Amino acid sequence: MGVTKLWEVIDPAKRSYTLEEISADRANRDNRHQLFIAIDIALWTYQANSSKGGKRPQLRLIFYRFCRLFELGIRAVFVFDGPNRPTFKRDREISTIPANSEFRRTVIALAKLFNFFVWHANGEAEAECAALERLGFVDMVMTGDVDAFLFGAKRLIRQWPTKRHSPVPCYDMAWITDTTGLDRSDMILIALLRGSDYHHGGERVGIRVAEGLARCKKHLPLMEAVQRAKQDQSNVEEDAIESLSQQLIEDLQYELAHGSQGHLSMQYSQIDLDDGHFPDRRILDDFVHPETRIANTTTRDLEQWINSENSVDLAEIAHFCKVVFEWPPKYLVRRFQNLLFHAYLNQHLRNLASTPSDAVAEPMSSQQKRRKKSESSSSSSQQTYIQSQIGSFFGVSKGGYNDRSIMSSQPKPDILHIRNQKVLGNVLLYHVDFDLHLLDDFTATITSKLEHADEKYAQLLDPECASQGMDDTNGANGVEEEQEDQGDTIEPEKLCRKWMLADLVAMAFPTMVSKFKQTVSSKPKSTPKKPTRKKSPKDKGKGVQTKLTDYIIPKTTASDTVVVLDDD
Repeated sequence: MGVTKLWEVIDPAKRSYTLEEISADRANRDNRHQLFIAIDIALWTYQANSSKGGKRPQLRLIFYRFCRLFELGIRAVFVFDGPNRPTFKRDREISTIPANSEFRRTVIALAKLFNFFVWHANGEAEAECAALERLGFVDMVMTGDVDAFLFGAKRLIRQWPTKRHSPVPCYDMAWITDTTGLDRSDMILIALLRGSDYHHGGERVGIRVAEGLARCKKHLPLMEAVQRAKQDQSNVEEDAIESLSQQLIEDLQYELAHGSQGHLSMQYSQIDLDDGHFPDRRILDDFVHPETRIANTTTRDLEQWINSENSVDLAEIAHFCKVVFEWPPKYLVRRFQNLLFHAYLNQHLRNLASTPSDAVAEPMSSQQKRRKKSESSSSSSQQTYIQSQIGSFFGVSKGGYNDRSIMSSQPKPDILHIRNQKVLGNVLLYHVDFDLHLLDDFTATITSKLEHADEKYAQLLDPECASQGMDDTNGANGVEEEQEDQGDTIEPEKLCRKWMLADLVAMAFPTMVSKFKQTVSSKPKSTPKKPTRKKSPKDKGKGVQTKLTDYIIPKTTASDTVVVLDDD
């Protein structure tokens, strides 16, 4: 989506992390325990359309992703395309009026039950996502549209992971500039030359030609003038832009004919940019000064949500699933225990992290010292290592830590035993046995509203769709569901045995973690011999990138010759 083949140009700057690594890193910063991401819902909608089987399979895929976001402590802003998008896209006319479909209504309702924020864009969702990130409301953007960088996004996750602990492609404008030498203004010129969703670009201009011309930096005076034009709307500035546009055409035409700067593989004298359409001023203005709702609307509701409690209503979510997916109560309980109990336990640890449960009787000063000591101990040192590697992937968003209990009236959870530890990717995990009363509390919560009247959610549904689809209890699961659902009923003891983020466990139960580390350190270290074999020529280059540090390029200041458009 977006500028054709631009992903290939910036691919050398790609870094691979798991959502677990990214969310764990954010969880250890500023004691916030939450990662804010603006998500372009259009990509998820497109992917959901390929889901099959069961009642409302498209919505069910979205539900499973919501469960994962909740488990990881990620607070998402879901951005929907607005009515002011261009009406012509990829050579065909499109409707820009948001459809009042069952899918849209149910996605919005479910997102609010998970306490995610729903934001309706003025036009393109990716432009709105970029604005939310630039203004510091979110930490990064998740979209498959490369145009987000042209609209000003700085940190981007390209896709949803295929499974747990699966790396996803991550990009940062600093990495792109350091690796490829291209900045935002260069990519805008590539879009003008190569074409994007809403215009064709220059005739016979391929991606490599457009990239080579962008590296010549002939467009910088024009980009700077367009940037200033928003503040100075005088005829003088407009005349300057027209003059600079003509100068750009002449400079690029000369470069195509002679290749004087060495960025083109050959001469392209047959390409004519002086056709009356380049550079397209409307497209240029859209990229440099995108019209976004956040620029014209109060952000009071968004700011209140960012600073509010992360209250997820599990009882209402269960009632929603009973009505919309037509899950019988017994079946629903099993599915929720498999899907959301882990998230429920994670949430408890986040809540308890601010008041460790095995230190509540201590004086505040002593408690703070213990927490600080715990955070600087072994598990935290692992997290510090992660921070040192992916630190440049985060900016500072506006949210403050205020993530209070979703079940504040319930007794604090008890950890019976820490069984083991392991590192997945670069995330340290503890294998923890939780007390069975937590499972009882969870089950009581999700069943508390199942007998309520169904009209509240039934009115979201289209009557003609009510009988469509197989019963989910017959095993009609999509691919993503099969990865999440365990299928058969699991014994309560096994359900209460989970791999948990070590830092959260350490902050919530510092004494227990301290004892566990003493036990681990007292055990003799075994060094089992690994089978070795002689490396063949085919093995050359394999196994080189084994640590997160191998994926990182340190964030540096771009050269003075590279001009990045201002964010204002």
